Amino acid sequence: MSERTICPPDHAHGKNSTCRAQHHCKCEDCTTFGREYEFWRQGQLKAGRPLQVPSTGAIRRLRALQRLGWSLSAIGHAAGHTESWPHSITRQTVISTRTDKEVRAVYDALSMRIPVGTTPNEIAAITRARRYAERQGWPPPLAWDDDAIDLPDNDETNERKAAA
Repeated sequence: MSERTICPPDHAHGKNSTCRAQHHCKCEDCTTFGREYEFWRQGQLKAGRPLQVPSTGAIRRLRALQRLGWSLSAIGHAAGHTESWPHSITRQTVISTRTDKEVRAVYDALSMRIPVGTTPNEIAAITRARRYAERQGWPPPLAWDDDAIDLPDNDETNERKAAA
């Protein structure tokens, strides 16, 4: 018999498929999420809509927020996820349409705001995020054309154009 995996105590039940798919959670919230997700997934497939999209636009949005000083931790919390959520997105070549929608929402919420630190640790995190993004040459949100940020073709050309 296989060993039952236990969800981490800080895991958000019913918010994503991790609990059900990886931790085999059978709580009411996760079971309901699983049913709703499967209903949505079947509808998307029948309508011929993609379930995944290239991560290019999401990664660029996260990087642009970092250029303003938003740490990945702060972005994750602002999106209602863990601090590792944005980092995991940056390591993927495709993401779910749901994740893409969540990144767009947090980008829209934060892209016209400069983060303000109230503690020395927050101020240091803002400075680190901003300096790291600057060293990487990542453009801020206003440097991106809304029509170009999601284009996966010519990544280097688009990023150089946006940075200029």
